[in-house]
Amino acid sequence: MIKNFKKYALLFLLIISGLQFLHAQETKSIQEKYPEVFNINPYTFDLTELAQIDLEDLKQQAYFLMLQKDYETAARFYLYIVNRSMNDASACYDLARCYAYLGQAGYAANFLILAINNGFNNFTFIREDEAFNQLQQNPEFFNRYQAVLNAGKSLGENIYVKGEKLIKCRVLLPENYQPEISYPLVIGMHGFSGTTEEFTKLWAYFEKHSFIFVMPEGPYNAYSDVSVRPIAYSWDIRVEDIDLYKRADNLSSQFIINVKKYVSEKYNIEKSYIMGFSQGGGYAYVTGIKNPEEFEGIICFGASLPDTKKYPWFLSEEDIVKGNKLKVFIAHGTEDHIKNANEAKKILKKNGYEVEFHEFEGGHFVEPNAFKAALEWLGIQ
Repeated sequence: MIKNFKKYALLFLLIISGLQFLHAQETKSIQEKYPEVFNINPYTFDLTELAQIDLEDLKQQAYFLMLQKDYETAARFYLYIVNRSMNDASACYDLARCYAYLGQAGYAANFLILAINNGFNNFTFIREDEAFNQLQQNPEFFNRYQAVLNAGKSLGENIYVKGEKLIKCRVLLPENYQPEISYPLVIGMHGFSGTTEEFTKLWAYFEKHSFIFVMPEGPYNAYSDVSVRPIAYSWDIRVEDIDLYKRADNLSSQFIINVKKYVSEKYNIEKSYIMGFSQGGGYAYVTGIKNPEEFEGIICFGASLPDTKKYPWFLSEEDIVKGNKLKVFIAHGTEDHIKNANEAKKILKKNGYEVEFHEFEGGHFVEPNAFKAALEWLGIQ
């Protein structure tokens, strides 16, 4: 019995020793493969060494370069992003588009397939994307392109059905909030691919808070073309069907009115204002102008006034005329890639709006001091 025990104990020790040896060999192999990771001491480290460039900011810049048809520079940005986030389906897809415009069939096909493998699933968009038109005669690209479209057919057709759901909003109340006192309400609408949490950071820039700040979340996933979705939201639906756009746009505006009414019932509200950044700024324009009885003023950062000729269902010239009792504060960065903020000022002033235009140094973001200036001009802060 003792003899058998010694035999099994020896065998157990040999197995453990072997596993430890294999683990040491595996660890050594990993260290050789990723030296930059093992150079980090998990107990004493400098956070600045771990800091990375904001990839979402880079994606916005890359997309802007694509709009300018600077496809080579845009490809550089997207390659940087994909190199650090290989499973970013939307970046892979846009990189495929850049290479298609540059006439690089092999790269275009490879990154298109990588986008599909990472979860990009808008096959209707792929089929109708003009970026790939010029490569249709290239057999290297065409065969793989057709294979992608055939794979899409097996998934079936997308349809969209109206349904009710509860959408998250964040509420920030003044210090020592008292229910018997009435407060101004500011509804803040984030930009495309934003979140409610982003706007909460603005609260910290005020030493004293004299208003209620409500931040609704966009009702749609910003990356609905991707099966594996990052947490990011949009105010519009990401489809090519114009009829769906029309329905969805009106529903988003109505949602903001619902938010305003709900908050007004829950809290003691004096006057209401709507504020938006980028895409959220466009929806703030529309929601405020089409509902002048609900709001006293509008604050827009880095946003365009929707074109009444291009999007007449969203905002009409008649809507603009009827909403001219509103006060509008437009804030815009000197380096912002959205260039027609001045056009919004001209149109609104021409139609009788009281408009304040505030330009600040910088690009596409909500500048805290400009936000303070907006609240002061409107008599909120």
